[in-house]
Amino acid sequence: MESGKNICKELFEALVTESLIVFQEILEQHQEVYVLGLYHMGGFDGVLPMFNTLSHVPTKPNADISEMQMNEYCDAMWAPTSFSMLEMYSDRLPDSEDELAKMADTNHVSQWDCALNTMIMAMKTVALNPLFAQMENPPAFYVATYDESWSDRTPRIKLINSTKVAEKILPDFMFMEELQARWETEACREEVGDS
Repeated sequence: MESGKNICKELFEALVTESLIVFQEILEQHQEVYVLGLYHMGGFDGVLPMFNTLSHVPTKPNADISEMQMNEYCDAMWAPTSFSMLEMYSDRLPDSEDELAKMADTNHVSQWDCALNTMIMAMKTVALNPLFAQMENPPAFYVATYDESWSDRTPRIKLINSTKVAEKILPDFMFMEELQARWETEACREEVGDS
């Protein structure tokens, strides 16, 4: 996704306005929030504000851990389906949901691309808000969708977040991206071997 791509103006305005409100509430109501963002459930079925706290993930493993342990840690940190509070604020983006519903009427791939690009640019805008930008340890901002690869998520982390935040979390995403690619390659080899 490039920042120059088309965005849906009404959806963008709704997402920025509603996200700022709900994210501020989340920060007031929960301790140790390290990620805020949007989780899109695929198609035009809806968008959720997502967040997670450090108290809901294991301590980061040291360098001497197994690949599987690192996989479990990164999955708990960054896979929205592992966020135990994912649906806690599911009703807090009503205007954004309405705008997505309008787009669903066309059910065209270009509209889906526009919706996703808009979510990404909305989170980039929210991340620059002084409420977050001036925090000593700002949360990471993140857009994830249902059933996508880690390689889809990594570029968004770079685009949405400040360099300081992105450099802190990119190693986790790169690890998961490389691991997923390797597992897919191994699975293909096994299929060829079985045929």
